[in-house]
Amino acid sequence: MSRQRPLSKQPFKTFLSILRCILFLFLLIVSLGLINQALLPKFTDESNPSWPMTSSYFQFYKMERDSVDVLFLGSSVVENAFDPQTIYDEYGIRSYNLGSEQQSAFLSYYWLKEALRSQSPQAVVLDSHFLYTMHPGSAINTEDAFIRKCLDPMRLSPVKMEAVRELCRLDPSQSALSFYFTNLRYHTRWKELTEADLVRSEYAYAPLKGFGVITEPGPERFDPFIPGSIQTAYTFDPVTAEYMDKIAGLCRENGITLILCSLPGTNMDDALDSSLNAFASRHGLLYLNLGMPEYYNGIGAVLPEENTIQHQNIFGAQKTSLFIGRVLADIVGVKGSKDIQYEETRSYHDHILQNARLVNTSDLAGYLDLLKDCEDVVFMTSFFDIASLYTPEIFEKMQALGLRIDMTDRSGHSYIAVLEPGERPVEETNKGPLTVSGSIRGHRTFYTVRSGDYKIVDFDLIDVDGKDRAPLHHAGLNIVVYDPVLRRVIDSVVVSPEGFMR
Repeated sequence: MSRQRPLSKQPFKTFLSILRCILFLFLLIVSLGLINQALLPKFTDESNPSWPMTSSYFQFYKMERDSVDVLFLGSSVVENAFDPQTIYDEYGIRSYNLGSEQQSAFLSYYWLKEALRSQSPQAVVLDSHFLYTMHPGSAINTEDAFIRKCLDPMRLSPVKMEAVRELCRLDPSQSALSFYFTNLRYHTRWKELTEADLVRSEYAYAPLKGFGVITEPGPERFDPFIPGSIQTAYTFDPVTAEYMDKIAGLCRENGITLILCSLPGTNMDDALDSSLNAFASRHGLLYLNLGMPEYYNGIGAVLPEENTIQHQNIFGAQKTSLFIGRVLADIVGVKGSKDIQYEETRSYHDHILQNARLVNTSDLAGYLDLLKDCEDVVFMTSFFDIASLYTPEIFEKMQALGLRIDMTDRSGHSYIAVLEPGERPVEETNKGPLTVSGSIRGHRTFYTVRSGDYKIVDFDLIDVDGKDRAPLHHAGLNIVVYDPVLRRVIDSVVVSPEGFMR
């Protein structure tokens, strides 16, 4: 009778070794991915509201498939000019702004190609600003920092791999590996990482869908562009010309209406305008030079409050967005539809618009009216005497904010108030110096407010998160407005008998 040979343990050991290797590689890849994301510089509504590229691109990937009707592509002027929420609220057209700082034709093409992996837009609006040669020393007409801002947030995909490969071909000084392992480029950033770098929900949310907010007023006047009678031609650099044709071809292949657009105040002359018209004619496109009288007057903006020149402010952008919305609806035929992705961001947009009105107001009565309707945290402190500011009208508006102390007969008294939405106001006055400390945002942001009198110089202070947010230190009522949504101070003013100062 033969004895049965014992089963060998070698296959099981080999299986365990393979499993350990797979697990190690998996953990290594996940760890590298997390490190890359943490070290990647973040440009968000909070840290960089005028051009929030990081959050804009990450948010685009969260949009429901085939839910974007129109894409905006181009340089920073596009980010500031086209407001998707305004277009949706008026026309029901669902758009997304994929513009970025110094976005050249090369970068526009690859973001369009990437966008088509998840969206089927009916129209694309392409800005002409960076079709003009702005950086002749650059292979793709863009500075390196802005290439990274545009391509770093793009997901690893065949499109990104193609973009990196072509970039390195055109510019051999570029490192392909650094686009896939961004820690190679940004490894020194670990010293400056914040909560916004580590928490994805903090940097991957862009309710304004790519729109960059500027609040400053514009120039006093603008002379519209009137083409000369003698038409000259501008020669696009070969790479720009190649990718302009590629954008037009990609739109044609996908049944997309391409609109070429020049915004007011950008680099426009007869030669460039003539060449853009020729390009549009060759490809059968609609070309809108919004700096020309018939279009500029149709926008109907009033300078300087509604700035539509170069980088537009939010008030000018509303006018430009309504104009392009009419073009999209009436000429292109884009139909509106209701979408929760736009419905649920309307209140955020209203909040940002209210902030913009606030920082452009220089009248105490009007300022207090806006504070009554805002969702920001308001800090007030007096330095020297504010009794003369308390007219019956001003005290009535203070009461509307929930404040009860009438400073009319309290000459020389210190005064502090803290207003947080949903909370009982903090309000104190004293004959001498006064200090109040506390916290907001669920004990995540701390403040100290001091109010001085005529005996103590430079005692007044509004400290939020360890920084003095009332730097003027001027006699009068110091007001600091902190936005808990954006987690930053949006305005700091001093109101005195001499006037309103920022």
